[in-house]
Amino acid sequence: MPDSNFEVVFSGEIKSSEKRSVVEKRMRSRLGLSRREVKKLLGGNERVVKRINDRAAAAELAARLNEAGAICELRRGQDTGYERD
Repeated sequence: MPDSNFEVVFSGEIKSSEKRSVVEKRMRSRLGLSRREVKKLLGGNERVVKRINDRAAAAELAARLNEAGAICELRRGQDTGYERD
């Protein structure tokens, strides 16, 4: 069982040097998100995009979001105490 949980957290904001329409297109194409999913993410609220047990996979997703123009970070998640078989 993995000993850590990581969260990819999107701030709800885009980089000031980026145009919103361009960031939306990048997020849709690079992350395979629908238009509706992107609009929801870009709603201005901080959101946990994904919780991942593998740090490398979480870091890769955070990097892909940052490359698309989204402001996000990787955080160590809280242990839920739930164990899977």
